[in-house]
Amino acid sequence: MRVRLLGLAAAGMAAAGMAVVVGTTPASADSGKFNPPKQYYLSLGDSLAFGYQQDKLITEFFSGTYSPSDFPGYTYAFGDLMRAVDPRLTVVDYGCPAETTISFTTACDFQDVDGVQLHDGYPGRSQESAALGFLRAHPGQVSPITVSLGGNDFFAHSSLADIQARLTRILRELRAAAPDAEIIVLQSYNPLFAQNPPYPRH
Repeated sequence: MRVRLLGLAAAGMAAAGMAVVVGTTPASADSGKFNPPKQYYLSLGDSLAFGYQQDKLITEFFSGTYSPSDFPGYTYAFGDLMRAVDPRLTVVDYGCPAETTISFTTACDFQDVDGVQLHDGYPGRSQESAALGFLRAHPGQVSPITVSLGGNDFFAHSSLADIQARLTRILRELRAAAPDAEIIVLQSYNPLFAQNPPYPRH
């Protein structure tokens, strides 16, 4: 497999990044040939893909003002950059806060909370099922695909080998469903860094 990692995480998280994941891109991606975005950009993964901000979400949830559009994260910033190339591009964001390489294949618990929605929901389905279904329903129309998974797996005490094995399987499924898409995997980060930064709080 060819590896492509993209450092789109928040600055503090990126500083503690660990390249423990494997991504795939079509062979043409290394040829220097321009690979423009297609009709849809598909963002997959965890809180980074969703744009999660805990304090802001809690405030909006309890005030009854919650809207997923208030949490654009890197997904929509990246989408805006690509619209400079093709204004017709549509962003599809399946990101689910707290998602792991395990829950990606089972269910997104976040969207089961009353009053909380994802950017693009898929009730009763896993993110994996929703992503593969979308790719099969739009053959040749989706690129790029970004994937941010693995950070939350450390809280589930998964080993690096287990995370890499599960993520590799996920990426192979995405590649099989979208053989010509540009697949970009965000560099994994240490999730404990944001909770316990190595500098004093002021």
